[in-house]
Amino acid sequence: MKKIVVFKRKWIAFLIMIHSILIVTGCVENMSLPPLNAQFQLLDVSGNPTNSFREGEDIIFDYQIVNSGNKVVSWEGTNGGSIPLYPVFQIFNKTDNSLVGSVYDPKLIGFDLNLGRILMPGERVVIKVTWLGDLEKTEVSWGGLSYPKNLPLPKGEYIVEFEHMLETPKFENFKVQVLLDFEVN
Repeated sequence: MKKIVVFKRKWIAFLIMIHSILIVTGCVENMSLPPLNAQFQLLDVSGNPTNSFREGEDIIFDYQIVNSGNKVVSWEGTNGGSIPLYPVFQIFNKTDNSLVGSVYDPKLIGFDLNLGRILMPGERVVIKVTWLGDLEKTEVSWGGLSYPKNLPLPKGEYIVEFEHMLETPKFENFKVQVLLDFEVN
């Protein structure tokens, strides 16, 4: 009888140990970087990438986030942080670093977000907006926006700047910061 009691205790201890390992490994998330890639470029009105524009020409801001991995990435939507959920492209004069303007007013963005939205493997989010507010060349995966009445940029050297962050609960937050020089001739 004593052999059975000792065997039961060892068996119970073994099962408790296995159960504890399963609980611990199941609760710890892998907080690695999300399998997302950000792509940003300036386009001319024909859709060609460039950093040099003619005076009076519209400028297209093409920003895309691609899930290049094999895992679904979800994010939570908030605009309460210091970095907006929706990127705000700002133009600065390169000579004196003064703000020229923004492509759109972040207060006038109509979000069509599902909080906790998901991005499937291979899927992309597109935010393509223009300086002069050409709705035919605008493509926004997340909702709608209202353009300010920007005037064509005069000749000069400029910088486009923006920060963007997605809160991804199963990964580290996805952060993008862009500074890109361009010119108007």
